[in-house]
Amino acid sequence: MIRTTGKLAAGAACGVLFVLGTAPAAQANQEAPAGRYTFSAQHGPSQRTATWTFTPCGPTCVSVDGERWLQNGEFHLAGDRWEYKGQGTMDCPVTHAPLPVSKTASFDAVTLAGQWTTVTLEQCGRGPAGGVVGQWDFQLTKIG
Repeated sequence: MIRTTGKLAAGAACGVLFVLGTAPAAQANQEAPAGRYTFSAQHGPSQRTATWTFTPCGPTCVSVDGERWLQNGEFHLAGDRWEYKGQGTMDCPVTHAPLPVSKTASFDAVTLAGQWTTVTLEQCGRGPAGGVVGQWDFQLTKIG
Protein backbone atom coordinates (compact mmCIF):
# COMPACT_ATOMS: atom_id res chain seq x y z
CA MET A 1 0.00 0.00 0.00
CA ILE A 2 2.87 2.38 0.72
CA ARG A 3 4.30 1.76 -2.74
CA THR A 4 0.94 2.52 -4.41
CA THR A 5 0.61 5.77 -2.47
CA GLY A 6 4.17 6.70 -3.42
CA LYS A 7 3.44 6.02 -7.09
CA LEU A 8 0.23 8.04 -6.92
CA ALA A 9 2.02 10.93 -5.23
CA ALA A 10 4.80 10.85 -7.82
CA GLY A 11 2.25 10.75 -10.67
CA ALA A 12 0.31 13.64 -9.14
CA ALA A 13 3.50 15.67 -8.75
CA CYS A 14 4.41 15.05 -12.41
CA GLY A 15 0.89 16.09 -13.46
CA VAL A 16 1.17 19.32 -11.46
CA LEU A 17 4.59 20.06 -12.96
CA PHE A 18 3.22 19.39 -16.44
CA VAL A 19 0.25 21.71 -15.95
CA LEU A 20 2.26 24.42 -14.23
CA GLY A 21 5.24 24.12 -16.54
CA THR A 22 3.60 24.15 -19.97
CA ALA A 23 0.34 26.08 -19.91
CA PRO A 24 1.71 29.50 -18.91
CA ALA A 25 4.69 29.16 -21.24
CA ALA A 26 2.40 28.54 -24.23
CA GLN A 27 0.40 31.70 -23.55
CA ALA A 28 3.50 33.73 -22.67
CA ASN A 29 4.81 33.17 -26.23
CA GLN A 30 1.70 34.79 -27.73
CA GLU A 31 2.29 38.49 -28.30
CA ALA A 32 -0.88 40.55 -28.24
CA PRO A 33 -1.38 42.74 -31.32
CA ALA A 34 -0.97 46.42 -30.50
CA GLY A 35 -1.12 49.47 -32.72
CA ARG A 36 -2.38 49.93 -36.29
CA TYR A 37 -2.86 47.06 -38.74
CA THR A 38 -4.10 46.84 -42.31
CA PHE A 39 -7.09 44.51 -42.58
CA SER A 40 -7.25 42.94 -46.08
CA ALA A 41 -10.19 40.61 -46.73
CA GLN A 42 -10.77 38.42 -49.75
CA HIS A 43 -13.99 36.67 -50.87
CA GLY A 44 -13.81 35.35 -54.41
CA PRO A 45 -13.01 38.33 -56.64
CA SER A 46 -14.12 40.85 -53.98
CA GLN A 47 -11.49 42.49 -51.80
CA ARG A 48 -11.96 44.86 -48.87
CA THR A 49 -9.40 46.80 -46.86
CA ALA A 50 -9.52 48.83 -43.68
CA THR A 51 -7.32 49.96 -40.81
CA TRP A 52 -7.84 48.31 -37.42
CA THR A 53 -6.21 49.68 -34.25
CA PHE A 54 -5.55 47.18 -31.45
CA THR A 55 -5.10 48.11 -27.78
CA PRO A 56 -4.27 45.47 -25.15
CA CYS A 57 -6.98 45.20 -22.46
CA GLY A 58 -5.51 42.33 -20.44
CA PRO A 59 -3.11 39.39 -20.84
CA THR A 60 -5.48 37.55 -23.21
CA CYS A 61 -7.62 40.48 -24.44
CA VAL A 62 -7.22 43.17 -27.10
CA SER A 63 -9.78 45.80 -28.03
CA VAL A 64 -10.05 46.84 -31.65
CA ASP A 65 -11.41 49.92 -33.33
CA GLY A 66 -11.75 49.48 -37.06
CA GLU A 67 -12.78 52.01 -39.63
CA ARG A 68 -15.06 49.38 -41.19
CA TRP A 69 -16.91 46.23 -40.17
CA LEU A 70 -15.77 46.23 -36.55
CA GLN A 71 -15.84 49.16 -34.18
CA ASN A 72 -15.23 48.86 -30.45
CA GLY A 73 -14.89 45.06 -30.28
CA GLU A 74 -12.74 42.76 -28.16
CA PHE A 75 -10.73 39.74 -29.25
CA HIS A 76 -9.81 37.12 -26.65
CA LEU A 77 -6.93 34.65 -26.95
CA ALA A 78 -8.16 31.05 -27.10
CA GLY A 79 -5.22 28.70 -27.59
CA ASP A 80 -3.31 30.07 -30.56
CA ARG A 81 -6.14 32.20 -32.00
CA TRP A 82 -7.62 35.60 -31.21
CA GLU A 83 -11.44 35.33 -31.32
CA TYR A 84 -14.28 37.86 -31.54
CA LYS A 85 -18.06 37.33 -31.28
CA GLY A 86 -20.59 40.14 -31.54
CA GLN A 87 -23.77 41.41 -33.12
CA GLY A 88 -24.68 44.24 -35.43
CA THR A 89 -27.04 45.13 -38.24
CA MET A 90 -26.98 45.31 -42.01
CA ASP A 91 -29.57 46.34 -44.59
CA CYS A 92 -31.77 43.47 -45.74
CA PRO A 93 -31.12 43.35 -49.50
CA VAL A 94 -34.82 42.55 -50.15
CA THR A 95 -36.70 45.00 -47.88
CA HIS A 96 -33.82 47.39 -47.06
CA ALA A 97 -34.89 47.24 -43.39
CA PRO A 98 -32.25 46.84 -40.66
CA LEU A 99 -31.38 43.15 -40.29
CA PRO A 100 -29.75 41.89 -37.06
CA VAL A 101 -26.64 39.80 -37.68
CA SER A 102 -24.09 37.84 -35.68
CA LYS A 103 -20.41 38.45 -36.46
CA THR A 104 -17.55 36.10 -35.64
CA ALA A 105 -13.90 36.58 -36.47
CA SER A 106 -10.71 34.87 -35.46
CA PHE A 107 -7.09 35.04 -36.51
CA ASP A 108 -3.91 33.08 -35.88
CA ALA A 109 -1.77 34.70 -33.17
CA VAL A 110 1.44 34.20 -35.19
CA THR A 111 0.52 34.50 -38.88
CA LEU A 112 -2.35 37.00 -38.33
CA ALA A 113 -4.38 35.17 -41.02
CA GLY A 114 -8.05 34.81 -40.16
CA GLN A 115 -11.67 34.28 -41.09
CA TRP A 116 -14.72 36.53 -40.71
CA THR A 117 -18.33 35.27 -40.87
CA THR A 118 -21.62 37.21 -40.75
CA VAL A 119 -24.88 35.30 -40.17
CA THR A 120 -28.47 36.64 -40.20
CA LEU A 121 -30.44 36.43 -36.95
CA GLU A 122 -33.88 37.09 -38.51
CA GLN A 123 -35.55 36.28 -41.80
CA CYS A 124 -34.87 38.63 -44.71
CA GLY A 125 -37.29 38.39 -47.61
CA ARG A 126 -37.56 34.70 -48.42
CA GLY A 127 -34.17 33.87 -46.90
CA PRO A 128 -34.30 32.05 -43.56
CA ALA A 129 -32.73 33.29 -40.35
CA GLY A 130 -29.30 31.79 -39.79
CA GLY A 131 -28.14 32.26 -43.36
CA VAL A 132 -24.49 33.10 -43.94
CA VAL A 133 -24.38 36.47 -45.71
CA GLY A 134 -20.63 36.92 -45.72
CA GLN A 135 -17.61 34.74 -45.17
CA TRP A 136 -14.21 36.29 -45.71
CA ASP A 137 -10.60 35.21 -45.34
CA PHE A 138 -8.45 38.09 -44.13
CA GLN A 139 -4.88 39.03 -43.34
CA LEU A 140 -3.70 41.58 -40.79
CA THR A 141 -0.41 43.40 -41.46
CA LYS A 142 1.29 45.66 -38.92
CA ILE A 143 1.61 49.27 -40.09
CA GLY A 144 4.97 50.82 -39.25
